[in-house]
Amino acid sequence: MKTRRWAAWFVGMVVGLMTPFTGVSAGVFDQLPVVRKTVETYKTVGGRPLTLDLYFPSNHNPKVDRRAAMVFIHGGGWGTGNPDMFAPHSRYFASRGLVAMTVQYRLTKQPGVTVFHCIADVRSCLRWIRSHAGELGVATNRIAAAGDSAGGHLAACLGLIEGLDESGEDTSVSARPDAMILYNPVIDTTLPDGWNMARFGGKAGAAVANRAREFSPIDHVHAGAPPTLVIHGTADTVTPIAWSERFVKAMQDAGNPIEFTKLDGRKHAFVIPFCSDEASVREALERTWRFLADRGWTSPSPQP
Repeated sequence: MKTRRWAAWFVGMVVGLMTPFTGVSAGVFDQLPVVRKTVETYKTVGGRPLTLDLYFPSNHNPKVDRRAAMVFIHGGGWGTGNPDMFAPHSRYFASRGLVAMTVQYRLTKQPGVTVFHCIADVRSCLRWIRSHAGELGVATNRIAAAGDSAGGHLAACLGLIEGLDESGEDTSVSARPDAMILYNPVIDTTLPDGWNMARFGGKAGAAVANRAREFSPIDHVHAGAPPTLVIHGTADTVTPIAWSERFVKAMQDAGNPIEFTKLDGRKHAFVIPFCSDEASVREALERTWRFLADRGWTSPSPQP
């Protein structure tokens, strides 16, 4: 467990240090076709705007197009990280025809912020996307939530847990994604087998440890969940692959469509270039593309 704590801290620290260097990439991200980027504010909390970075294909025409969309949610233990860590992935998918996005959410290193605020923020983001789908040129029924580690946890919360909303928000607009793509997710936040919020979540985690089951995705699996792809490295010591194995079985038992890819020998954060290698990143991206293509969201080949 000590290894898990320090590994999580190290990944979060690296992500924070690399934030300004948005050009850092694996070879798979080199020389991508040009895409168009905009930044939108999806919510303001306490006078602070929370933003969504949107990446559009160069030939995208929102007046007539209704494209599938992917919302990337960064990891970092809910307390560190930055949307820029998924900027290369967003450019990759946008250059191949999707509308891709990276979302900013409140972090638990900020005073008074807990995991519940992180969940409320990504729910607000999904509602904003659906409410503005017409002007964005996005299909309201083809929005995927993708994330790694704590970001995978938040993506899973979107697909499985209802009711953890921002106070006063219009809940008539669905915050549920139409697919979940989970890279080495924190999928269990309950003891004795899951993530120990009191021990590894800092003060913000300890403050909500007695409510951990409320935001533990594996404890909220139910029939009718969105189609899901889980990719996990067999050598992950931060979020053990056993968590995903139990989650996949629970989803299967509930009759939900789920696909599970085990990456032999891969460690935590295999989808993040500066924490991994090009082969791992490329394999994760290609597997993600096939998952979307199998559902008719994209063309069969991930080529520009």
